[in-house]
Amino acid sequence: MNATLKLEMPTVRAICEKYGVRELRLFGSALGPTFRAESDVDFLVEFQPDVRMGLITFLKMRDELQDLIGRPVDLVQAGGLKATIRDEVLANNELLYAA
Repeated sequence: MNATLKLEMPTVRAICEKYGVRELRLFGSALGPTFRAESDVDFLVEFQPDVRMGLITFLKMRDELQDLIGRPVDLVQAGGLKATIRDEVLANNELLYAA
């Protein structure tokens, strides 16, 4: 994680538990030197198998992460990754939470 990105991990854990997250990973510019003041933060999320995540609830989780970080957040599931970046994202990420 880039040193300029500050995450309150107890709050991140609480959000993950609230929404039934199995794993939450950080990827993209937040992992390296290209992270800037205007950069968004990219999260890869995997939900517990028994969680049925609707769009409204998914967006609420994204909004809670945005409010916590104070930056725009892209929240994506592995199946939603573009084929052109999928392998790169799956190979280069940082685990933030695991249930």
